[in-house]
Amino acid sequence: METGEISYYRRHVDDNRITFDQTKINEKLITKYMNNVYTYLELKKKKGNNITYLDFSTHKNNDDLQLGVYRKPTQTDTTIHFTTNHPLEHKLAA
Repeated sequence: METGEISYYRRHVDDNRITFDQTKINEKLITKYMNNVYTYLELKKKKGNNITYLDFSTHKNNDDLQLGVYRKPTQTDTTIHFTTNHPLEHKLAA
């Protein structure tokens, strides 16, 4: 996989983004390789024309590219109350 098939790879916590040349490799080979490297994780392909990464949503419809905010289904919009026993930096980030 180090011969230029993958042109872009970024990982941030539980999100991965991979861009590759379909004439050189396909997603099944990438998925198999990645799942063998990280045996404690399972890489899955998103279905459809919608890509989510770091709370952003990218949707391609023909030549039109639309960007939006993505919220996971478990999102509750709950913030930490300032008097709770959490680190100050967590409270300030909310």
